[in-house]
Amino acid sequence: MPASRLIILSVAVAAAGGAGYVAKKMVVAPPPQVTVDSPKAPAIALQDVLVLSGDVAMGSPLENNISWESWPSGGINANFITRAAEPDALDKLKGSVARVAMYTGEPLRRSKLIGEGQSFMSSILPSGMRAVATAISADTSAGGFILPNDFVD
Repeated sequence: MPASRLIILSVAVAAAGGAGYVAKKMVVAPPPQVTVDSPKAPAIALQDVLVLSGDVAMGSPLENNISWESWPSGGINANFITRAAEPDALDKLKGSVARVAMYTGEPLRRSKLIGEGQSFMSSILPSGMRAVATAISADTSAGGFILPNDFVD
């Protein structure tokens, strides 16, 4: 057998061995099996928080759109209403009015509600601002003639 054929055969055998080694390394080992006797993870401390169970539009009463929901104690903000701090909050806040729009699953905060004895308009106006009401009639209004970005002398 000529020497050139032996060299080509040796290179082919070495290439085949290298390809087999690479293919063996590409196989992923199966994940380890969890046994029943393994220790359980520590329990997370939960606390009841007052949460919206339905969307509430700005200026609408909360009514039956609030309920208690368990939250991890580490994720509770000081502004959230909790059952431990206010156990009767569910009954007290049913008639409250939303200062801003609120959505399902959102924790309820007093800063988003209109306070006792406060009107809706005064609660949504920024501090230092005033609302003024004027009487408008069809004769004095400019409805339809003046549009946004129009300049009037």
